[in-house]
Order: sequence, then C-alpha cells, then structure tokens
Amino acid sequence: MKIILLCGSLERGRDGVGDYTTRLAYELMQQGHKVGILALNDQFLKQEMYSITKFESPMSLTQLRLPSIWSIKKRFEKAKGWIDSFNPDWISLQFVIFSFHPKGLPFGLSKQLLILGGDKRWHIMFHELWVGMEVNATIKYKLWGWLQRNIIRKVLLDIKPRIIHTQSRIFQAQLNRLGFNTGYLPLFGNIPNLHVSHHNKSEDQINSDNIIRLIHFASVRAGAPIDEFAWEVARYSREKEVVVSLTFIGRSGPEKNRWIEAFKSQSLIVESLGELSPESISEYLSTSTMGISSTPIVLADKSGSVAAMREHGLPVLCVTYPWQSPIEWKFEPIPGVFQYRNGIFNEIVEAKKKYNDDWSAVLVASKLAGYFAEQMNFPCLIG
Repeated sequence: MKIILLCGSLERGRDGVGDYTTRLAYELMQQGHKVGILALNDQFLKQEMYSITKFESPMSLTQLRLPSIWSIKKRFEKAKGWIDSFNPDWISLQFVIFSFHPKGLPFGLSKQLLILGGDKRWHIMFHELWVGMEVNATIKYKLWGWLQRNIIRKVLLDIKPRIIHTQSRIFQAQLNRLGFNTGYLPLFGNIPNLHVSHHNKSEDQINSDNIIRLIHFASVRAGAPIDEFAWEVARYSREKEVVVSLTFIGRSGPEKNRWIEAFKSQSLIVESLGELSPESISEYLSTSTMGISSTPIVLADKSGSVAAMREHGLPVLCVTYPWQSPIEWKFEPIPGVFQYRNGIFNEIVEAKKKYNDDWSAVLVASKLAGYFAEQMNFPCLIG
C-alpha cells in the first residue's frame, strides 16, 4: 500500500507527534509499504524542506515539510500537488489541534483537508482532542474547548474518515459520545530501547541495590503533591540506607524548579540534563529504577514518555493532581503504571518488578496496516 502520514511538524526531538509519525513510517516501510510524511505547518522552518532518506534497499522515506510562516493557501496548494503525485491509497492524519493553529482554533481546517484529498481514504489518529475536558476546568477553557470540539466534529463530518483511532480511553469515550465510532490503538514510545547502557556500564552499576534512580522524562505539570512525595522518598532513603536520585530529561518547563527545591530540601540528589539524543535518553532509561510522570494516570495511555519508560521495563509512578472527567467512562489501568499515594513508593521499590510494554511500534504498524487492508478488500500480507 501507499500511505501518506500527515502531521504538523517534523523537527526531530522537538515535536512528540512528529517523532511518533517518523517511527510509525519506518515500521510501515519495514513491512513492505511505500510511505511519505507531510508536515503541514512546520514551526521549525523558514523554507520548505524536501528529503528522501535511504534505508536498507529498496526502502526510502520521502518527507515534505512546509513552514508555518507560509500562508495557508500556499502550504495547502503545495501539499495537494505532492499528494497527487504520490497518489496514496491512504492518508493518515496524526491529529493535534494545536499543530494547525497557535491557539488551537484552525477554523476552515476541514475545507483545507478536503482540498488535499477529498476522494481519498482517510484515517485519523487523535493524539489530542480539546482543552477544558476536566471537571475543574475554568469557564475560559470550557468555552475554548467547545470551539475546538466543534472544529473536530466538522472535520469528521466533512472528510468522513473510514477509520478513526485514538490512544486514550477517555478520548475514545468522548469521540464515541460525539457519535463517531472510534477504535483504540495503543501508543508506543518515541525512544526505542537500544540497551546502550549495557555497553558502557557494568551489571553492578545497573543493578545496584544501594542506588535508586528516578527519572522524569517530559514536561512537568503543575499541581503535583511534590512536597509529600519528596518527604516519603527521603524517609525511605534514610530507613533503608540507600541513595535516591532524581534526573530530569527534556524540556521540563518552569514547574521543574518546584520539584528540584522539594527534593533538595530533603537532601536528595537532583540533576537536570535538558534535551538529549534518543540514544542517550535510552541509556538513562535503561539504567533507571523507576519512571516518574506528572501526567494524570487517567491520561497516561496517551503519554509518549510513559510509553518510553514502560518500553524500557520501568514501573511508572504518576505524581500528579487528581483529574476528573465530566462524562462516565471505563478506566482501564495500565500494568506497571501507578497513581501516587502514601506508601506506594515503598511498595514499588520493594517489589523490584520490571514491566514491559506489549504494544511495540512494530505491532502498532502491523495492526494499522491490517485495518487499512481490510477496508481495501484485499488480504493483508503481514502478521
């Protein structure tokens, strides 16, 4: 099959959905499909960028990145010409509403997408929906979310995607509530487990019982009970006579400073490494004891950083504020992902259990291609 993946930006390491899209494209190519990626609103460029990346023969990945500083008309005219020449069997839209407008209000998006391929088979993967979805959201965010929800609804009504997916159970419930049959396709991490650390560190360093290495990879959300968590970690460190460290990786944001202060006030070790290469991130994840996330546990299934930590065998502790949905839905816990409460840190560390993410990029690509083939009425040639 010939497949085009659409997203907003494709700057490696700077756009999570772009990294996801690139990895998905590679896995689809590995399974024999011809794949192209189109970044429709790339915020990291001032001029268009066209590239062909060669892999093992005969595989090559074609990418077209269109800068956000271009007018909408210019970007979509260029995109249409490229899509027409590619002539895909499927267009897969990797949807984040803020990818197409700085305030997440891309009015007219459905009309623009119809221009790109009104006669094509469409697939949409919803990575995000609308703001103001939680019970305690402000009036401003609820009104903002109402506008975004209507934009999404119009996109779905106009382009009539044959397949709709999301990686979040709460998003699935919201989309089904809007009247659109939505499947659940779990998220894989953006950082492949490369086991780089095993080439550079001894087994004693990796498995030391005297060092507990906590790692936070992604933005730090506000509202977490970090003082209580830091106190509990410090108490465990004193009672068990072990060293505990917390490492931040990535663009963590200003809230990280509150976490650093809380840990340092308990005489705990903290380091902030900033942005690193995927190879270096994999090394740090491979030598850590536990992943720490500030994403609410009900949204953990859509977190690329949580998926990456699970792919590296880590239990993940969500140290976060309580998040409540205004609609009824069935919460399905992810194995190895825990909500912070008093005493849970001790339980996870003492269990010394490794967890694995069953949904690899290979499996997700295989499932997606299978759905595409089924809709095209010919047998899928992959597992």
